[in-house]
Amino acid sequence: MQRLLLLLVFACLTACSVEQAPLLADNVRITRPLPGVRTGAGYLTLRNTTSQKIAISKVTSPDFKSVTMHESVLEDGISRMYELQEVVILPGRSVTLEPGGMHLMIRHRVETPAQATLQFYAGEAMMLSLDVVLEE
Repeated sequence: MQRLLLLLVFACLTACSVEQAPLLADNVRITRPLPGVRTGAGYLTLRNTTSQKIAISKVTSPDFKSVTMHESVLEDGISRMYELQEVVILPGRSVTLEPGGMHLMIRHRVETPAQATLQFYAGEAMMLSLDVVLEE
């Protein structure tokens, strides 16, 4: 009887396990646009926890008028920045947005928030919503 009860408890715990979010963020660092400056930047690591690729096609925020994805590259000794249409994260892999590489450009703050929400989309599906404290 005790063995049957233990098996039932184990089966229930296994069946009731919490499903992991498809996209996770680590090492989030979002800079607040300074007074008189309209642009801040976002750096973070995005991790795909699924068995399918995730193509982030849009990032939005109710706290800023514009959030775009960019990549800085060195061409012929000159640093250039290009807007990205999507950032692809392969199954089980991570992509790091960092200074000098892929990053977020955050423009025209709506107010002077100490915090902000960023929402990451793959097509029309929101994959991740982040509430972050902005850095100076």
